[in-house]
Amino acid sequence: MARDLTKVFITPKGEKHLKTGHPWVFGEEITAVNGSYTNGDVVDVYSQKERFLGSGYINDNSKIRVRIISRNANDKFDDAFYERRLRYAVDYRRTVMGDEDFKCCRLIFGEADSFPGLTVDRFNNILVIQVLSLGIERVKTFIVTKLVEILREQGETIDAVYERNDVAIREREGMEQYKGFFKAEGLKTDLDGVTEITENGIKYAVDYINGQKTGFFLDQKYNRMAIRKIAKGKKVAGGHGDSLSIGYAGAYELWNATRLIRHYYQAYPEAQIDLRFASNQVLLSEVSSGKIDIAVICEFGVELSDWLAAKELSNDPCV
Repeated sequence: MARDLTKVFITPKGEKHLKTGHPWVFGEEITAVNGSYTNGDVVDVYSQKERFLGSGYINDNSKIRVRIISRNANDKFDDAFYERRLRYAVDYRRTVMGDEDFKCCRLIFGEADSFPGLTVDRFNNILVIQVLSLGIERVKTFIVTKLVEILREQGETIDAVYERNDVAIREREGMEQYKGFFKAEGLKTDLDGVTEITENGIKYAVDYINGQKTGFFLDQKYNRMAIRKIAKGKKVAGGHGDSLSIGYAGAYELWNATRLIRHYYQAYPEAQIDLRFASNQVLLSEVSSGKIDIAVICEFGVELSDWLAAKELSNDPCV
């Protein structure tokens, strides 16, 4: 069946990159265009010898002129195509991560899932999305509503979707910056923007409205788990001197802190250990009131003496 998509021809260098799996065609690699298009359209990419190499979103505003979404010449870019891709991504995440981690994970990994420029993070009942390509922006409504539908039909609870499109790269793609709740039937838009997750046995409060990027670096989940092998048997400092200089949300520090604190408290099984990221003094007040024994609070610029809110650890810099 003949295809009616605009043809973009590229250099041998660009062809080589695509053949080795690279998902982008840069502007300087395009030698000719056969047909017309609007930015965000899907075009077919060909070699100089007219060999089909793939299809992708084209955008003259971007140095990344074409973002590949398919290498199958038989694909039709309709609703069924995007639904098929979504189901594959969701099923793959559930299979490799298991049911527990599936509650808190990166559902869509952009180019890796053939959704260039799209990130979807799941924080239990909240989905947070970021769209960095014009092609995805044009089909965003279908993608988001279908993704929620797929998750719900699998028994998952999704209460809201929040858009974190407040990044400068969108302007370079010809899109505006903004953030806010995605509006659709059956989705909430009046939440406070903070939700609690459990990752690798540690609780974190995630601010998906004001936090960096989507609120939490879920793509580092297994790196944080792996660090325990490196840190095993060692005391791990969360900063230097009297000031903390820590990773976002203190995630790595919290993971290592659990090991140290459990070592200190192994003789006190009744101790209640609550390890969370906090942007305020709530946990410190809970320690003072006796509700919990230890709170590890990770904040940029917090003094170490305030950060370590436990009698046995108050003078120990090694957490």
